[in-house]
Amino acid sequence: MSDRAPVTPEHTSSTSNRPAESPASPLPVSGRRSLLRRLFPHHEKRVLKKLVRSWFIQGIGWYALIEVTARVILEGGFLLVFWFAGFPLLTIAIAWLAFHTLVWVVLYGGFMRTWIVLGFSKELPQLQAHYERLAARAKRQRLFRLVFVRGSTARGEMNVRSDIDIMLIPKPGLRSEILGVLFVWGLRVESLLRRIPVEARWIDAERYAPWHHIEETPLILHRDPDAYGTPQQRLASRGYLVSLSGLDGAGKTTVARRVVARLNEQGVHAVYMWGHRQPWFRGKNGPELSLGIVFESLWKRLGRRTADLERHPAAKSTYDLCTSLDYFYVRWRLSSLLRPSTIVVADRYAPDVISYLRSWGPLKVSLEGLLVGIAYPADLAILLDLSPEQALQRKRENSPRQLERFARAYNELRRFFSFVPVDATGSVDQVSSRVEQVLKERLGIRAATPKMS
Repeated sequence: MSDRAPVTPEHTSSTSNRPAESPASPLPVSGRRSLLRRLFPHHEKRVLKKLVRSWFIQGIGWYALIEVTARVILEGGFLLVFWFAGFPLLTIAIAWLAFHTLVWVVLYGGFMRTWIVLGFSKELPQLQAHYERLAARAKRQRLFRLVFVRGSTARGEMNVRSDIDIMLIPKPGLRSEILGVLFVWGLRVESLLRRIPVEARWIDAERYAPWHHIEETPLILHRDPDAYGTPQQRLASRGYLVSLSGLDGAGKTTVARRVVARLNEQGVHAVYMWGHRQPWFRGKNGPELSLGIVFESLWKRLGRRTADLERHPAAKSTYDLCTSLDYFYVRWRLSSLLRPSTIVVADRYAPDVISYLRSWGPLKVSLEGLLVGIAYPADLAILLDLSPEQALQRKRENSPRQLERFARAYNELRRFFSFVPVDATGSVDQVSSRVEQVLKERLGIRAATPKMS
């Protein structure tokens, strides 16, 4: 990712989600209604709903579980102090409500959310000056692997109704995560004291970042390319994961096994792993079972086809969840194979599961996030490039329509998984050698000379 990634906006400004102003209406007679009108002009119910929702879940998401854990520790510790002090339950409940409201405003971003929802504004020079302070601070700090801004700030189009939308991703390690959470909370406290709306958003890992600037151009303020060590250091310390993705017919299985064999011949310890949904239970002579497989079996016993899931959103979401949970076993299998000085070559991986689920209908972002979060991040994600027409000539298990859907899903996931494209046309030896060449560039492993078919 360069300083400005070539993508287009997800939403144009911090005010794009605000309800449009409606024509003025006569003021109510009652003083209470008059006060509501002044505080929440023309859309009281909607504003109150937004604020209440923010009070409950502001900043809680699948991408920020580390900060969520810090909140649980903070508020859980508060409750324990009152509990051991012997206060009655009603007093504890009231005290927690007050404490949660306080930390929501001060630490969790409630001040910023209230500012935006109520439509307050700030003089543009003050916004720009504070953004420059944050940008300078981002370059000096040593806790975060990646810091970037999005929205009108990234586009250089701030106005008096804008907020500064900044994303922070910590370096690996408990120290960076603990101090990083305190750093983010400090930014929100400063935002309150200066009365400048700053949405400082915590993201657990860089692989979640693309979900926060879909069709949008982020502006990177700080990036540490060596936070995870060099590829050689990662191989030596914890092993190296290579994932092969692509359409059915691209040769993933054959190429993966061929690459593993060649690496072992060259004295590099490499192992093959089936990285698609693996069954939890393997019978000696019976079926292989997993949550997703059981759901598919029940669905077909009802006389349905997999393609019918697109017309049944609840069933599709259940199937997606079962398949995502199956990936816990894949993650366990991977952890047992990934060892220092070992290259694991995964035949299919999380991108292939996401593409598969997307091909049968819409996939909820939260379930995509769960699947990505479960999966160990690939050190090298290779996409075997092959057109649907070429894939159909090699393998006819999928219809042309299904292959087109797969291809579209892979194309949409390119920036999410930092795919390295490898031409999948030609013989197996040629494609295998191309993959080895990519490994040579990353790890210095000698690539074999391609054999001509």
